[in-house]
Amino acid sequence: MNVKNGLPVLGIIAVLFCLSISAGYANPTINEAIDQEKIPMEPLIPIKRSIRPMVTESDYKSLPTDIPITTLMEDEAHPSLAVDNNGNPFVIFDKQFDLTTSGLGHQYSPDRGETWPEENYVEWDATITESFMMNPEISLTTDGTFAFGTYETGEQAPQVNLLIYPDITDYETWSITYFDRTGSSSYVKETTATTKGENILTIAYVTDYDTSDVYMQDTIVINWNAFRGDDTWPGVIFYNTDANDVSEPLSHLTSGAGEKVFICAERANTDGTSSIQGYYCEVDETTEYTDWRSAVVAGGRSNCTNPDVSVSGSRAYCVYMDDRNGNQDVYVATTTSGGFWMKYKVADSVDDELYPVISANDDEATVMFIKNNDVYSTMSEDAGKTWSDPVMINDDEGTAVAEFGNLAIDAGAGVWTSNVNDNLDLFFDEVGSAPIISIGEISGGFGVKATVSNVGNAPAEGLEWSLDLDGAVFVGAHADGTIDLAKEASVTINTGFVLGFGSVEITVAVGDKSQTASGFILGPFVFLN
Repeated sequence: MNVKNGLPVLGIIAVLFCLSISAGYANPTINEAIDQEKIPMEPLIPIKRSIRPMVTESDYKSLPTDIPITTLMEDEAHPSLAVDNNGNPFVIFDKQFDLTTSGLGHQYSPDRGETWPEENYVEWDATITESFMMNPEISLTTDGTFAFGTYETGEQAPQVNLLIYPDITDYETWSITYFDRTGSSSYVKETTATTKGENILTIAYVTDYDTSDVYMQDTIVINWNAFRGDDTWPGVIFYNTDANDVSEPLSHLTSGAGEKVFICAERANTDGTSSIQGYYCEVDETTEYTDWRSAVVAGGRSNCTNPDVSVSGSRAYCVYMDDRNGNQDVYVATTTSGGFWMKYKVADSVDDELYPVISANDDEATVMFIKNNDVYSTMSEDAGKTWSDPVMINDDEGTAVAEFGNLAIDAGAGVWTSNVNDNLDLFFDEVGSAPIISIGEISGGFGVKATVSNVGNAPAEGLEWSLDLDGAVFVGAHADGTIDLAKEASVTINTGFVLGFGSVEITVAVGDKSQTASGFILGPFVFLN
């Protein structure tokens, strides 16, 4: 089927000056504004469901607990994972048909990863776009339904590709669009995308920047949108040159969002070392390019490479590889401000620990990494200060593909790329414990109430919740509190007595999840639309 045309993409990019590798951040100065035209989606990209029969699991080597996501004859790799509010994982990955053609595959498990039905497999067919689609990334909004993502192309064309999923379970709602960068860039290399709350989308990408005043290679551009893609996409470009105007290339982009949006990148310094650079902002409807800040996350005494970010509430975590001990180990940097990062060791041994990824929930975090072509996980319960002994996840030794982007983690679920079947396939397993909070249907009547459930595999303690009615509400417009939820437990929260008259907008927030509804209040009664 053909995909509908994508989103309006009218935005303004301004340039932000950033010092080369310095603690704290540099004051921004405008250099130039660039208008981005709205680009229609052309050619349209067809989407297919199970275009060929999937090879049955019995044709492959039996694994005791590792669960296959894909068992197709083509190579599937570079997964990105998002777990919805029901605990069900949604995976997007690149699928290489031959040496010149690669598309994007999608799989959704309706039972928290136990099975991956063939009828849920969907792919973007790249043959019409004549592009090599690769390295996708996906992020869910807090309602657990809408997803936003991006992907790169092998041709590195000067365009930024946006993946829009209004409902991850309904492929007929999906679409792709892109930003055109031909006015000031000759290529776009790496991209990353994340979501904040229900509506805020952020995308960052590595590109060159060429004007009459400056030419930079492999610098970063960040665009954001506070309306699920509608309206404008303002943006910012950061200088990445040293004192002699020599570019210090950025790569290995990663992003996440909680109270702030955080983006991290590996930076190739002119002295031959590598460091991790961070960019952060409390993005909302009023954000200006001058609100963005930059800081060094890690680097200086060793080479720091291959970052991955996860954000929960006010705290951001960035894991990375560090060669300070003569081989590759895993470290984590954490911050609540963005300007100052604390560093802690996650895993070190005489062997190399490679390509870490992280998923955080408040002060708890889980890290996956590869060692000797095996997948390991380790957990922290004290905001990254200490970590448990690593545990091997994959069942067949030496079958994990050690390459950046071949691990993905979210909410205690993990996905990796394996060569156990003599080609590249994706496998799934639980890699840690995490609560997953789900907000059920909001209902009216005498006040407003909602059911909150924990569908994860760990208890949730001290969850802050709030229930707000925006409108002509005289009594009971706001209620809040804290709750504890054992795993697989539920509780009902409510406003109590309310009094008002007229239209109301209702927002239920629990932890970092939120859900909205609209209705009408008549005295103490609320009627939902």
